[in-house]
Amino acid sequence: MGSTKRTGAWEVPARLVLSVAMGDVRIDLREARFAARNTEIEVRGLMGDVKIIAPDTMRVRVTGSPIMAEFRQREGGETAEPPPDAPQLLVTGSMAMGDVTVWRTGDPVGSGTFGVDGLAGIRQRRRERRRSRRHQT
Repeated sequence: MGSTKRTGAWEVPARLVLSVAMGDVRIDLREARFAARNTEIEVRGLMGDVKIIAPDTMRVRVTGSPIMAEFRQREGGETAEPPPDAPQLLVTGSMAMGDVTVWRTGDPVGSGTFGVDGLAGIRQRRRERRRSRRHQT
């Protein structure tokens, strides 16, 4: 019944297990260093919400066992197709009554529509809205 957030420069192990029970987990991999070329994130959840943001330089594959839940992959912002030899992120696991969403994006940290960006993302979106309103007049 809490939340966990991991952002910035940190080292991601080859296999990471995320456990969530009635809470939120937000993981941002855009500035992370990877211990292995192929990384697996296993989600074990009950009534939770897991959001993972991956850089567009990675190939992403999402599979899982949802029970009244959803595992999905989305593209955010400007994304490029990664090369065939790009590092791979595999998201697996199980979730009951919750959501697991993996966003693949080329947007830098602090921009985009990702809740994990926190206050920096909110401020950036405000600046962009103000700028577009000024140019409309």
